[in-house]
Amino acid sequence: MFGFFKKKNTQNKSPPQVLKLKYDAAQTTPENIRHWVMADGLSADASMTPEIRRTLRNRARLEVANNAYARGMVLTLADVCIGTGPRLQMLSDDEDF
Repeated sequence: MFGFFKKKNTQNKSPPQVLKLKYDAAQTTPENIRHWVMADGLSADASMTPEIRRTLRNRARLEVANNAYARGMVLTLADVCIGTGPRLQMLSDDEDF
């Protein structure tokens, strides 16, 4: 009637196909070997030694001091996250003031 109750023929099944898939990003080629040479299994916290933090901090300071785009990004981020600072607001009974 609907085909739900029919016995399925299991003898005509073909063997399953083996797929050969791979990730392009997982391949190391002569073109990208220099890019991945410093990749390691360390976590972000484990790889941040005091020497590395000092080097990155000094490079970031140099970049902000010498690059107007980097300085603008840092100032914009500071203004958005922290704000521009307190504003002076005065209350006076003098209407002319």
